[in-house]
Parts: sequence; structure tokens; C-alpha cells
Amino acid sequence: MNTAGPKHKKIRPSLSTLILIGLAGGIATGLFFGERVSGLKLVGRAYIGLIQMTILPYMVVSLMLGIGSLSYEKAGKLAITGGIVLVVSWFLAFAIVFLMPLVFPAIEAGSFFSASLVEIAEVDFIDLYIPVNPFSALARTVVPAAAVFSVAFGVALIGVENKKSLIDILKAISKTLSRIAMMVVKITPIGVFAIAANAAGTMTIEEFGRLQSYIIPFIVATLLL
Repeated sequence: MNTAGPKHKKIRPSLSTLILIGLAGGIATGLFFGERVSGLKLVGRAYIGLIQMTILPYMVVSLMLGIGSLSYEKAGKLAITGGIVLVVSWFLAFAIVFLMPLVFPAIEAGSFFSASLVEIAEVDFIDLYIPVNPFSALARTVVPAAAVFSVAFGVALIGVENKKSLIDILKAISKTLSRIAMMVVKITPIGVFAIAANAAGTMTIEEFGRLQSYIIPFIVATLLL
């Protein structure tokens, strides 16, 4: 007869719970220690860098793999359906981009302000969208050019014979990048703690009040998108 009592399983908090704890702890730490925690800015920057590390490579590999795995018939159907969705998404995105500035409060510039400080630089659309050097586009994080190259590669791969070995390699790379991303996600509570502590420790109450007028529209626009 087993007289041992019931075994209690240890309940581990979920990642979402840990992130909220990190956020609350970071804000409390920043408010308590003030600018003495400004050094955590480096930790926050390092975390953001790690998050960004796999985004572009994963996008490139996913486009090559997703399109290259299709047949011409499936690719044609996907192009029609995806094109419609893409146009609608673009319309929604551009509408929000043009409407968002209307909800921001008007800010009077100081006497030190000059319009030359915010002059818009000219955009080279050829360099932005045409991957003259795909490796340069990847190195400079020129996302449109990298996406165009990936789509062109995927479309060309559709008609390549004996492509299974290359498809398998792309699948392995995609899974590897996903694993790296999941490893970084596990340290999100630490990154959120550092970012929140630095922001709360270096931001004044007046600055936070002004920031609210931008945070709320940003949240609404994000939910819409």
C-alpha cells in the first residue's frame, strides 16, 4: 500500500507571465534608482539586436522555400489570391500611415528649431527595390531588394529539376533559424526588464505625459493592422 502523499507538480510561470513580471520589475527599478540604471540601455540594445538577427535571413529563406516548393499551377493561383490580399494590405497600411499624423497634437518648435533639421533625404528607388548586389542588400538590411531577390530565386526554383536536395537544405536552414529565434525569445523577460528600467529611470513625468499621445494611437493602429 502506497502511503506517500500526492505529488505536487511545480507550476512554472508562462513566458507571457515572465514578460509582464520583467516589465513591472523594470518600471519599478527605473522609478526607484532613476538614472543610475541607464547602463541597462546596453542590455536592451543587445536584446533588440539579437531579435533582429534572424528576421531578414528567415524572411529570405522562407520566401525561397515557400515559392520554390510550389508548382507553376499552384504558384499562379497563389499569385492571384496573394496579389489581392497584398493590395488590400497595402491600402490599409498606407491609409493608416497618412491618417495617424492627424491624431497627433501640434507641437510648437522652439527658436532653435530649423526646418533643415528634418529635411527628407532623396530615396533611390532603384537601389531600394532592385537587388543589383543581393549580398550588399542583405548586409545593409535593404528589405525590399532582399525580398525581390528571394521571390525571383523562388520563382526560378519552381522549374528546376532535381531540386529536392536544395529544398531540403532550405528547410533545414529555416528550422535552424527558427530555433535561434526561440532561443532569443526565452530571454525576452530580461530584455523587457532592461528596456523598461532604462526608460522609467531616464524619462521625466512631463516627457511620459507627452509620450502618451503617441502611444495610444500607435496601439490602435497596431491592433487595426
